[in-house]
Amino acid sequence: MSLRKGDQLIMKKIGFIGCGARSLRYLRNLLQSHPGAWSVPALCDTNEENVKRFGRILGNTDFKYYTDSQKMLDEEELDGVVLAIPNIFHREPAIKAMSKGIPLLLEKPVAIDLEDCKALWSAYCENGRPPVVVGFVLRYTPFYSKINEILESGRLGKVLTINAEEFLSEDLSFVFRRGWRKDKTYSGPFIAEKCCHDLDILNWFSQSSAHRISSFEGRTYFVEEDDMGDKCEECSQSDRCAYAMKYPGEPCLFKETEHPDHQVAIIEYENGILANFTVTAMQSASRRTIRINGIDASLYGDINDDFIIITPRSSADKGVREVCEIIKIKRDSSGHHGGDSVISNAFWQAVNGNDNVVKAGLEEGIQGALLAIAVDESVQMGKIVDAKALLEEVFHENTVNPAW
Repeated sequence: MSLRKGDQLIMKKIGFIGCGARSLRYLRNLLQSHPGAWSVPALCDTNEENVKRFGRILGNTDFKYYTDSQKMLDEEELDGVVLAIPNIFHREPAIKAMSKGIPLLLEKPVAIDLEDCKALWSAYCENGRPPVVVGFVLRYTPFYSKINEILESGRLGKVLTINAEEFLSEDLSFVFRRGWRKDKTYSGPFIAEKCCHDLDILNWFSQSSAHRISSFEGRTYFVEEDDMGDKCEECSQSDRCAYAMKYPGEPCLFKETEHPDHQVAIIEYENGILANFTVTAMQSASRRTIRINGIDASLYGDINDDFIIITPRSSADKGVREVCEIIKIKRDSSGHHGGDSVISNAFWQAVNGNDNVVKAGLEEGIQGALLAIAVDESVQMGKIVDAKALLEEVFHENTVNPAW
């Protein structure tokens, strides 16, 4: 949408803080879906090459380049901001954008520690709860949207358990052991950086508050051995290492790695639902699956193969043979199983004053972050964690919805 004032076309102005791969995906989707309706007056990134790449995609360099997000937000009159920088740095620019009432697309996880969650929520409430779209892109996929529709219809009956799995291919496994993501100081726990939107799906489908959480993690594949060199060409195992064969000359991924390569989280929700999430690296392909067991029927889905199967509870004692229903999911090729185009459009709608299409705002973003924080705390402390206490510490009486 663009407005006309007299004969002059007034376009929306969107700034980007962080010009890496995720921002590029938002940029491409917005350019494709709303060409000519908006402009990019300002970009902020400490990496000049990222900014140059943005300019090439935009087809011009008619923007102001900043390395300080606070300065950009102070000096520019913007209608929307995309914030996609390393997780540790989300707090200040997000608070600044909210203080100015600018619709914000905030990448996940919104925060990686309790104090930042509290600061974000306080600023949000103090500034009149401005529009915030959190990058929980899975909520916007046709696959998970369909499952939520089925749950809301009551077709499965009362839900008892939810089991979700994520498998990471070699390439995706490597991503989280390179660049800033390999350092927990910047990325936070692996479960937060990689899987907080998977945990958000459990929150969304459970429609309840997490009560108790237990988690275990392990590192079996990414383990340093004595004969490993600092770089792939110096390593005696480079001829049989999948990473070295794909990225010769890179630093060794097996040294000083902090992230696990497999983890399981067990969640007890207050409404009685028990949920389990498992993530496993170094698999043959990246894949997400989910199984939901209700009183009346069970559901199984595979987002990569675009299908959902619903199996009603057996009625054999009544002489009725139940038949499974297979639902095929249609999606576009925008990325993240068709979710990227939908979430980009949700942000665009928020920029234009319609945030009714936003499926995950700051409250849901903080809830997902808190769940990841609790999962990691369980691992580090070796105990069951009281997730409800974390919720109460952040939200107090300002919680919009009492349930996750």
